[in-house]
Amino acid sequence: MRYRIILTKGMAEELKKHLLTDRSKEQMAVTLCGVNHFKNETRLLARHLILFPPEAFQTQSSAYLELDQAVQRQILTLAASEGLSQIDWHSHPGDSSYIGFSGTDDHNESKLAAYLHDKIPGTLYGSVVVNRNVFDTRIWETREDRVQAKPVESIRWGDFEDVSPFSSRRRNDQETTDEQYSRQVAAFGKALQARLRNCKIGIIGVGGLGGIVVEMLSRLGCDNWVLVDDDVVEVTNLNRLPGSSRRDAYYRTLKVRLTQRNIATANPYAKTTILPLTVTNKRVIDSLKSCDLLIVATDNNSSRLIANRISVQYLIPLIHIGVNIEVNDDRTITDMSGEYVFPPLGEWCLQCAGIIDGQMAGWELADEGLRSMLRERGYVKDTPAPAVYHLNGVIAALAVAEIHNFVFPYKPVHRYLTYDELKGELLPLEVSNDVRCTICDNEEGYLGLGDLEPLPDYEAKPKAIPSSVEIDEGAEDTDLLSPDAPDVEPAILPKEESL
Repeated sequence: MRYRIILTKGMAEELKKHLLTDRSKEQMAVTLCGVNHFKNETRLLARHLILFPPEAFQTQSSAYLELDQAVQRQILTLAASEGLSQIDWHSHPGDSSYIGFSGTDDHNESKLAAYLHDKIPGTLYGSVVVNRNVFDTRIWETREDRVQAKPVESIRWGDFEDVSPFSSRRRNDQETTDEQYSRQVAAFGKALQARLRNCKIGIIGVGGLGGIVVEMLSRLGCDNWVLVDDDVVEVTNLNRLPGSSRRDAYYRTLKVRLTQRNIATANPYAKTTILPLTVTNKRVIDSLKSCDLLIVATDNNSSRLIANRISVQYLIPLIHIGVNIEVNDDRTITDMSGEYVFPPLGEWCLQCAGIIDGQMAGWELADEGLRSMLRERGYVKDTPAPAVYHLNGVIAALAVAEIHNFVFPYKPVHRYLTYDELKGELLPLEVSNDVRCTICDNEEGYLGLGDLEPLPDYEAKPKAIPSSVEIDEGAEDTDLLSPDAPDVEPAILPKEESL
């Protein structure tokens, strides 16, 4: 079993400052974590950060510290109340390039691991020791009353700063780089390619916008993909769908299959999982939970709602990309714009930014009978929205540049950027989360809970409008958002090929 520890950027900065500012004494902190289990890997997702002041210790010196037992009991109570796993962090004296756990660490941690295993079954216990230059970390496994330390593969110190601990560092594979990327290596160095190869990307929607994003990222060097889209190529897609042809439209090629083909053209060694299903499907959700970055490039609220929940609950960074064209009856274009939104985990989410219309998302997730009734009343439209390749290309390029900057920082960060093509303007926006969000708050919301909180069953479609929802029969169509997703039955490929 591989282990990884995931921190939000804000939490990582607070933790480093606390542990490494005062070096006259050892310092300590605790993170309480949710978990994300899949295949041979377990991710510990930091939900709460607890920083200890001097009065929290029975003993605190430059070489030893001991936490007050009453404080440890408070931590145990909080962890047990949410079923969270405990990771202890402490500093060691000196700042050499070597670091390791002491014999005292081994003795105390093995005892605490056995105790926590007994008191909060099903949780994990781990520890991290740090100085200013290096760190080491481990997870304690308890099986059949035997406690054993296991290495942690890496810690993500916020965003995409994955660092291996001292005990597991290997020769960096960034020393060998394919000549294909030599021109960008000349600008950004070999480290960029290594980070891109280690980034598993899940994208929801590979149509006229998402397809361009995948094309750009593939040529940048991303080679591990989960592609989600249940749609097929139609003639009306050919004006903006990369690599598509009339042959694809005639045979109704799956968009995920077309995108897989485009990836292979850029990099024949790429690993691609294609899922011709909707994002509500449990198999899709399980696949997305294993990703390092999520991209949602759809024009409906329900997919953004689901991706946002996965992102927050499993601490997976998410970027939303969207475009909009509005035309008057006289064919005057009144709006031609786009945006990307890249929320910082632990600070705000797509819901905080007003990107998700919860009511519209619920209507989009309704069964066909209810949707038909809503269409008749003008609340849900299935009329395809206007679309043009060059607008999609601009927004895709802006988003890919920010993803590049996220993986390998080289410029100031823009978390929310809008583009107005009619005015030729780029406008960065700020989002403030002054009110506790029911999704991303670490007390009231789902931040970092991972598998401890079941995700909603998005396939359980509502069959009637809840009595609490009032429908205004006089509402104008312009007040309603419209998804651009034709109702088609995709061709289903053999399981071993497509899923």
